[in-house]
Amino acid sequence: MRILLFLILITFDCRADKWVLPTEMAAISENGRYVVRITPGDNFAELVGFEGANKGKNAYLKVYKYNEPSNSYQFENQFSLKNPIAPLDVYISNSGMIITTDNWSNVGYGDVLVVYKTNGNAIRHWHFFKHDFSDTAQVPCRQYPETRRRNWIGC
Repeated sequence: MRILLFLILITFDCRADKWVLPTEMAAISENGRYVVRITPGDNFAELVGFEGANKGKNAYLKVYKYNEPSNSYQFENQFSLKNPIAPLDVYISNSGMIITTDNWSNVGYGDVLVVYKTNGNAIRHWHFFKHDFSDTAQVPCRQYPETRRRNWIGC
């Protein structure tokens, strides 16, 4: 009986960190004027825990803008993201501001929120851990309640 109880308790504590491989993702602005598509990169060397991996290309984003006369979306721009593999989510505003959140397989490391213009310029980015990014804002961890997520990102 003790062995059975021990085995049951062990199975609840044995959890692995598994990440499904990232796939292409898309977002559309609320007014339907913009559509963005993200293609994952393969730059595993930039991820924490993947030291020695091959250096590849970062994820990239394509921007499409609605053209009313032709009633179709026209390609506007393509640019690389700060995410080595892929962001977890992407959003685009009605004015074309693009927001990417966190990093695939490295939640809480590096830039956790980046705001881009449709021309590819990253106008603002935030991170939780200090890196060599001199133009980023440090997220104030003290403002967030004590949660599992806060502990996961290292606050």
